[in-house]
Amino acid sequence: MKRVFILLLILALIQPLIPATAYADDRPLYQGTATTNVTIRSEPDINAKRLAYYNADDTVIILSVDLEWLYVKKDNIKGYVPRRLVEVTKQFSEDDPRYGAMNVRHAATLLRDAPLYSSPSTSAATLVNLPKDARVAILSIRDGWAQLLYNRQYGYLYASHIKDLEPVSASARDAKPGSLIAAFQTSYNTAQTDLNNGRMTNISVACQYMNGQTIDPGASVSFNEWIGPFSLKRGFQIAPVLINGTSMPGSGGGTCQVSTTLYNALLELKGISILHRRAHGPSGAAYVPHGTDAAVGSSSLDLVFRNDFDFPITMQTWAGDGVLFISIYKG
Repeated sequence: MKRVFILLLILALIQPLIPATAYADDRPLYQGTATTNVTIRSEPDINAKRLAYYNADDTVIILSVDLEWLYVKKDNIKGYVPRRLVEVTKQFSEDDPRYGAMNVRHAATLLRDAPLYSSPSTSAATLVNLPKDARVAILSIRDGWAQLLYNRQYGYLYASHIKDLEPVSASARDAKPGSLIAAFQTSYNTAQTDLNNGRMTNISVACQYMNGQTIDPGASVSFNEWIGPFSLKRGFQIAPVLINGTSMPGSGGGTCQVSTTLYNALLELKGISILHRRAHGPSGAAYVPHGTDAAVGSSSLDLVFRNDFDFPITMQTWAGDGVLFISIYKG
């Protein structure tokens, strides 16, 4: 087992350390519609040079996607627009990643408490301190640094602080039974207040209900029915609930982060159909890239998906000390 881990770590170290969806050539990936008047910028920065404009309802040709920005082309001009100002309506090729999908390459466990840095340098700012035994989803590893997602930015962790490095299969259909086929991780607030303690409890309870669950081929799943109802009788507590960008107390607050983490893992799988999904509002949830949150808790707010693979899939979860991790295995 140790030899397998060492081999995987060596292979991971030669991977390029790049964003999940790198800016590449002029081949369009997606098409969208501007939801308002939009300025095309020379850099992914709201203060960068203005290059051109889209009017509301204009068609937007998207060349690549980052956490909060789209790289677009209008006539002979290429530049950047915020993701929140474009509604994506079309994917040009089914061979390309789904819009919003992150390219998670490994799952791992932390050997010790470890800082997550804003860049691959110990002199960089510490974004958060990750706890020992936390499960993490790794985008890439290079020069001794593992790249993770932290809210809407990238974080960097010493690769020597991880163990049990497990590759995500490049093809779920071709993977052997028992293989890891998708994984995703989000971060949450650990402030010790009554409402936030309730939120942390709700995340843990929802993960306990999901952990080890198997979804058979052809089965459709409603998150509300599968994990809910989010009532006090089932162990959920009163916590902040985000509705159209406004936070208010409600039973089961925090379960949306579990459904959102699951949704992002599902986006990596071409054999999963998303039948229904709604964001929390125009700004979305800040703990994931823009436009990839999945609100749950009512008849109109639900995550509904179907397993179109010809094999079952099994969920595994880990939650604690500000880290929420969901992995999906081939049954």
